[in-house]
Amino acid sequence: MAPAITSPLPPLPSLAISPPIRVSRSLQNSSPRLSRTAFPILLPLLLVLLFADRLTPPAAALPHYGAVPGGSCPMNNWSDNGYWGVIEARAHAALAAAQEWRGAANEALGRVEPMQLLVAALLAAVVGGKLAQVAGAAGAQIRSKGLVPTLTALFFSLIRLLPGVKAYIQEQQDKARAQIVGGSSSRERAQWRKRLPDVGAEAEEVLGEMRALRDKDKAWQGRCSGTVYVGGESYEKHMKLIADAYTMFQHTNPLHPDVFPSITRFEAEVVAMTAALLGGGSHPEASWGDGGSDSAANGEENGGGKGGAKGAKGVKRGEKAGKGGGSGGEGGLEVCGNVTSGGSESILMAVKASRDYMRAKKGITRPEMIVPVSAHAAYDKAAEYFQVQLLRAPVADDWCVEVDAVRRLCTRNTVLIVASAPGFPHGIIDPIPELGEIAARWGTCLHVDCCLGGFVLPFAKKLGYPLPPFDFSVPGVTSISVDCHKYGLAPKGTSVVLYRNREIRKVRAKVTEWSGGLYVSPSVSGSRSGALIAGAWAAMRSIGMQGYMDITRRLMEASKAVAAGISRIKGVHVVGQPDMTVVALASDHLDIYRVNDAMSQKGWALSALHKPASIHLCVTLQHVDAVDTFLADLQAAVDEVRLSPSPLSQGMAPIYGAGNRMPDRGAVKELLLDYMDSLT
Repeated sequence: MAPAITSPLPPLPSLAISPPIRVSRSLQNSSPRLSRTAFPILLPLLLVLLFADRLTPPAAALPHYGAVPGGSCPMNNWSDNGYWGVIEARAHAALAAAQEWRGAANEALGRVEPMQLLVAALLAAVVGGKLAQVAGAAGAQIRSKGLVPTLTALFFSLIRLLPGVKAYIQEQQDKARAQIVGGSSSRERAQWRKRLPDVGAEAEEVLGEMRALRDKDKAWQGRCSGTVYVGGESYEKHMKLIADAYTMFQHTNPLHPDVFPSITRFEAEVVAMTAALLGGGSHPEASWGDGGSDSAANGEENGGGKGGAKGAKGVKRGEKAGKGGGSGGEGGLEVCGNVTSGGSESILMAVKASRDYMRAKKGITRPEMIVPVSAHAAYDKAAEYFQVQLLRAPVADDWCVEVDAVRRLCTRNTVLIVASAPGFPHGIIDPIPELGEIAARWGTCLHVDCCLGGFVLPFAKKLGYPLPPFDFSVPGVTSISVDCHKYGLAPKGTSVVLYRNREIRKVRAKVTEWSGGLYVSPSVSGSRSGALIAGAWAAMRSIGMQGYMDITRRLMEASKAVAAGISRIKGVHVVGQPDMTVVALASDHLDIYRVNDAMSQKGWALSALHKPASIHLCVTLQHVDAVDTFLADLQAAVDEVRLSPSPLSQGMAPIYGAGNRMPDRGAVKELLLDYMDSLT
């Protein structure tokens, strides 16, 4: 054993280190990465313990550094040799201590049978592996949802195991379930058909039965938030055009572009016209002409199968957009995309493309995406479907996502940052240029959810409304989702997902070689409705730039009038400063869900929101001529709730109120699943 070092060693000098050393965020925020980070540190320590006797030098090597008892260290002037001599002497001391500890451990373990050591090692490996899995899962849960929500969920999952508590919670859930489903609904469901009729009915009988069921629907005209976007004096004419287009192409399927080249062209032009609105072409107006070939067009293999129309490449933007950013590539734009079944599928495809693209580009195998708490619920679906860890970023006082929070959440595993233009709850656009800078710095993707605003924001900007940048003109934006079936006035079930370049889209497509032949599909669905694509093309072709401009002018004026009217009603206030046609309202003193129920009794169907408790009206063409009626009914509803001291026992107010205040989110989840299960 090496002799102990007894001579005093001078203290290490104070060293100024710039920049300051910071603990890696991977160690702070992600338990699954802890083992990979700590392994290079722990391995040398283990080797030292195993081979301490071989690493410790003989005593003869130590006197040069003043390690002999009674000696002195001649290097007190801290020259280069003196500094490293002290370091080496202290290393020798550490090795000596390690050897001493190793000897004591061997002496103790020498009294244990080898088989016992083997079994103990195997058990330690198994238990350690399980503990590491639990710690990793707990760390991921905490990082995704936060410490307090995670501990709260754990607490309620434990107390629900108690027999008395479990029975009480079940009783309360049964009451809430009965209130949601309703007795009358249950009686009506008993009359629903359970099997095919023995003999088919004539067409007129079928249509008559369908009309009778339709007449039981709620009177939605001018009363529903969002839902139906077509309205006004041209309603009947527009709906007939969509119906005729659908009928003309109801037999088509874009999975067979060789059979239905018309649908391939329709899809390519719908994508091209949409892309031109959102910074994907040099002359947006040109896309509304007969060909639309001057805008960035859809690429090859639109509908799957063997073919597809090739669109023209996008041209270079100005310097700001041309340099790209993040993972969007550099130089000119080559925006491409596909028609999907709706905003959720567009978001799903954007998430999958981002995940696969970043895996191919950077080798990321533990993907993470950063999503504002105000973002659409489809991102939760995408996270589960595609095994991407979802990290929630809070919103600031202006209800935009906190840029600093997004920056803190970024890691080497970030594959996607999400922004909304605008967010569904409050109609507010996130700070997309700032998020684009973060995406560029980390070399990751940035998706803009423009499902609600795609056919309003470009025209509102032309009308002079002050709007922040939100499209492909922002460096770093790699994909955008746009719903045609909202303010594009296309038939339900049509949306567009756009990609900054073809490279991003190619990694998303599914190519399969099976016994049925070569197969490629651009989206979740294989077969798709060519009739819906034709209907979207017909809507966009018939309305044109000027038509959408006029529609947007009416929508924006009505939205501003609604917001101004709400501000004059005592007891409620507008949430934030909406950028578009969604106006949310809340109250500091009244139960806003009771206000919502009171509005329901007056025939309105508003959207109830969560965290914070609020409701909103998504203004459509149905509401342009009903602004005064809405404000009058809202004033009356607020007065009723203010004058009524007792809470309502019927309607959705108790359900939403309980859901907003209930700390046990597991119970809320079960309640919603029961509600969904009651529908079909």
